[in-house]
Amino acid sequence: MNKSETLKGIIISGRGIGSHRVTDLIHSFKDIHEKSIQLFPGTLNIILNKPLFLDNKKAYCQFNNSFFFWDIKLNGLLCYAYRWKKCPDHIIEIVSEYRLRDYFDLKEGSIVDIEIETQKTKKDFSRFLVWLFFWSFRTKWYYKYDTYELFVGKVLNAYYKIKKKKV
Repeated sequence: MNKSETLKGIIISGRGIGSHRVTDLIHSFKDIHEKSIQLFPGTLNIILNKPLFLDNKKAYCQFNNSFFFWDIKLNGLLCYAYRWKKCPDHIIEIVSEYRLRDYFDLKEGSIVDIEIETQKTKKDFSRFLVWLFFWSFRTKWYYKYDTYELFVGKVLNAYYKIKKKKV
């Protein structure tokens, strides 16, 4: 069995964007999934207790190098963590064949356990420092303030372009 890491997360209402994206991606997801699985057309939005640096190269599947899915366990149930290219590292959206709020009787602010194999994550100290600067003590701002997310996105795009040129 592979080593895994468990993080705590808080359920939060989203902005209705993820459900539209996932609905569009479900057909592609079915095409590559070895089992016949019917995903619920929506996401469960979670703010993690710390940033989780997922390795896009180790995603279960990806679409257009922009949308990524990793198999994880949410409170012990096999689900898929969903992120997009500019998603903050403390945000994770979960897709499953179930409506997870009903399945686990989750409410706004409920605490959940996210378990992921450590081989699907990566360590990145400079990225952690950048995350601390922009998101520490502001973790809920992603879902509350669109303008902050847009500002951070522009700054991080510039940062990653500079970092890419150095490599």
